[in-house]
Amino acid sequence: MPDVLQDVEQLAQWMKQQPAIPKLGFLLFPSAVSNQLTDFVADCYTYAAGHVSSCVVYANMDLAEVLTQLADIPVTIVSLSLLQQHSAVHQCCGLDMLFIQESYFAPELKLPKSLLKVGLPHGTDIPIKKTLTTYGGLLEFDYVLATSAYPAMDDQAFYHDYPLPLRNHQRPFCCVIPFGMPKFDRFLRQCRLVGEPDSIIFHLSNLRIESPDVISLSSQLIPLILQAFPHYNVILRPYPADLTHPDIEALIKIGQGFSNFKVSDSPSYINDYARGAVMLCFRDYSEHLFAQATGRPVLNLNEEPERLLAKIEHTLSNKGTSRTGPHVFNPGNAVNYLLSQLDYMLSAKTHPDWQYFQLSMTDSETEVASLIQRHLRGRSPFHKLALAALVKFPEQFSYVLAAVVSLSRAPLLANQRLAQLYWKKAVEIVANWLEVRPIDEQQLTLLAGYLGHANKACQHYLCFPEQCSEAYRAFSLRLAIVLKTVKPQAVTVISSTFRHAQDETKTLSGGVVQLYGAGELGRRYGLNTRFKKDFEIVNWVDQSENMQGKTVEGITISAPCTLIQFNAPVLVCSVAYAEEIYCYLKQQLGLQQDIYFVE
Repeated sequence: MPDVLQDVEQLAQWMKQQPAIPKLGFLLFPSAVSNQLTDFVADCYTYAAGHVSSCVVYANMDLAEVLTQLADIPVTIVSLSLLQQHSAVHQCCGLDMLFIQESYFAPELKLPKSLLKVGLPHGTDIPIKKTLTTYGGLLEFDYVLATSAYPAMDDQAFYHDYPLPLRNHQRPFCCVIPFGMPKFDRFLRQCRLVGEPDSIIFHLSNLRIESPDVISLSSQLIPLILQAFPHYNVILRPYPADLTHPDIEALIKIGQGFSNFKVSDSPSYINDYARGAVMLCFRDYSEHLFAQATGRPVLNLNEEPERLLAKIEHTLSNKGTSRTGPHVFNPGNAVNYLLSQLDYMLSAKTHPDWQYFQLSMTDSETEVASLIQRHLRGRSPFHKLALAALVKFPEQFSYVLAAVVSLSRAPLLANQRLAQLYWKKAVEIVANWLEVRPIDEQQLTLLAGYLGHANKACQHYLCFPEQCSEAYRAFSLRLAIVLKTVKPQAVTVISSTFRHAQDETKTLSGGVVQLYGAGELGRRYGLNTRFKKDFEIVNWVDQSENMQGKTVEGITISAPCTLIQFNAPVLVCSVAYAEEIYCYLKQQLGLQQDIYFVE
């Protein structure tokens, strides 16, 4: 059974009693993928065999919930607040490294920078670049545990984009380790034990982020599926925290009238999902771990009932398989591999098979301000950078503004509930500021100018949130008035100056140029009159063979290999894949010309 430490003295005693072996901590907090971490803890206990000591550090959770998630793993448990108290009293954390789930809103860590921080990604469906950038890996983690192979990126791809004052880790790099996934490993083992699948999995995600109509649709579809496939169990798997939600209870009541209906209510879904011949869900889960580990299909429930039943029937009768997903590192052996390599992490030795993204060691507040302004001029979210700047410089309204503006850019897609989680955070940030000082008219006008670009649903939420303080309510009424009259703040649609991929002292502002990318962003520049006044496009390339040979504004799109033929710099017209393209041009094509990025 787990051993729960209750006070600083107990924790200090535990630290002293541990032998001279690495002490590993695992940060557990509420998340749809928190069992990724608990699977890691379980495998670590199995494979460590006395070579490491471990403790689970929990935050924003009841102890009873923590004990339920950890089940029978004999691990030491300590609250994050207690660990932070211990660090303050003893001037050290006591742990050698802390494994942390990636998250937009992880608990704030008031722990020494000397503590190594290791990021654990959501799963195989999250690209490693998203873990590094969107989820803040380059700001928060010394090491990131990659689940699967990723496109090549240059070691200095992010050198100037994550200033030292904002980073909360020790090393002058962020290292990506080809790790794998303990949950995937356990899934593989369970599939072998189960053998022939006998179930249909009906998967529901967190109701806060599912579409509002999923309950009514589920209440119609569950009886139809149960009747149509009596020889298969239909396993309903709600998000565990929703099990007591009235809507879920109503669905369970509907299903209980059928003998082949089951509810999956254990902390981990693996034992149930290993029995699945097919998984049904309302959101795109084509890269879900179910498909990765079982090789079986995932079907979308947003279909007409007759068509959906026909697809399920076809899948079951043909024993269809899903398309092969990305290669998972160290299948069945992820934790054992990592434990065998701990010395490379603890001593900062360079591992030949790991990638080290180098980061600038310049400690400059000016660099932070410049970076944030650069992001404000664009249109994309930059939550982690903005929030890190606000934590570092809490007295500066410019970083309150940056955080709120970034959070307002959370994409709606088809799911407003998910976007509202970010808008709620924006309300909280403003409310916290108002507890200490007011927002003057100049600040309000500037903020409203940026929020003028937010969608109407976001503007309405910020002006009329479901819950807020009196101070925020007074502010929101002022905001609603100003939003109706203020001119939206200018944001960059077409840049006139571009930054060098590697040398921050260099910029590109005119002359001959080669464009890489003929998609939406490339056309935005290549067809823009103002851009063509300053630049002469001597070559335009795209990696897609479907684009090559086509003519755009009198320019024929060529293959990337033609870039070598022109003595002109290359402007990469892609934001999402800029670093990967840079690596391709330098390492595979051997391009010597300067390369520049669009912000």
